[in-house]
Amino acid sequence: MVIRRVFIWLEVLLAGAVAFAVPGSVNLQYKVVNNFPVKFVSINMKDPDVLVTTGVSRSFPDGLEGWGSFMDRLRPDAAINGSYFSTSTAHPIGDIALNGALLYHGEVGTALCIDPHNRVVMLTDSKPIDHDLTGYTTVLCAGPRLISDGSLSLYPHDEGFRDRHVLGSARRSAVVLRKDGLLLLLTVLRPASLSNLAYICLKLGAVQAMALDGGSSSALYAEGHTVTHPGRRLSNILAVYATRSHYQSAADQFSPGRYNVLAKLLVPVKPIAPVVPTVTVPSSPCPPEQLLDFIEPDPTKTAQGFVPITVKYADDNRVAWCSLRINGKLCAMSNTHLLGYRWDSTKDSDGSYTLEASLWTIDNKLIVAKSLILSVHNAAVMTEK
Repeated sequence: MVIRRVFIWLEVLLAGAVAFAVPGSVNLQYKVVNNFPVKFVSINMKDPDVLVTTGVSRSFPDGLEGWGSFMDRLRPDAAINGSYFSTSTAHPIGDIALNGALLYHGEVGTALCIDPHNRVVMLTDSKPIDHDLTGYTTVLCAGPRLISDGSLSLYPHDEGFRDRHVLGSARRSAVVLRKDGLLLLLTVLRPASLSNLAYICLKLGAVQAMALDGGSSSALYAEGHTVTHPGRRLSNILAVYATRSHYQSAADQFSPGRYNVLAKLLVPVKPIAPVVPTVTVPSSPCPPEQLLDFIEPDPTKTAQGFVPITVKYADDNRVAWCSLRINGKLCAMSNTHLLGYRWDSTKDSDGSYTLEASLWTIDNKLIVAKSLILSVHNAAVMTEK
């Protein structure tokens, strides 16, 4: 046991503070903090191309999925294990939201919330938990809260935590938000108390910090391989994409249509207009075929290289989200009334492609679909010698 510990410490000390860069402001680092070996991924949330999202098991919320399967299916640049869950039912303890859709509602913990502009907040309330999650695309409720506004803030009982495995010493995972806009996803390589974990987060510059599930659930992935291996299957994770285009390569795995949606969190904010006396005239709902249209590309022109695709759809209370498929493959989704996607047509063969935009209700029923046929030609023009 002593020899094994020596090798672990040598591995960490030799690694030092070496960072491995991933395109899009995502970096893996190894450090010894307060005598604890720590591995963490730093994410520059000021980079608008970065995307951090929850990922849930194939049969969420009633089933678990292996870590390797999560990584193969979602193909992130980095990832960490997510919230606690019941080993008997697989249900998580708190709220989980994906793409602005609430998939599960719980009553315990602190919520990590990220809005469409990469703004990050951590919401902590005393029980009963009743977070206002309006306006956030990503929500992961775990905890307990460790750091609040740069100071120690550790009151696990107030957040509903009673499990001795959570309150004792264990392998740990946590999320740290720093003043400089970096979000850190970290794992501690040997058992630590919640107090130990909080002081590690402070040492790493935390302004806000919260714990994630730990013990045999603790896991971290970066640079194409798992650097902290979990000992069991998981219910949910946090996945990081260095670029939006990389995220789009796995977009079909994040479709709200795959899961039961409890609530729509992204409510469009309408500008306040001056009050003008008007005559109220009863109006009929807009016909479905008039709800959406392709702004670009132009189907009369041959497409080459990167093809911008823009779909505009009406602000209609029947519409929850819009999807874009190319030859049947899901490529993009939106719930902000304008869907934009940059298609790299050089990765596909020349020929005719069907672009289909579809509108869906909150309970994932198709409202209307509209398509256009686009001709792609990237092959070099051959000339006779």
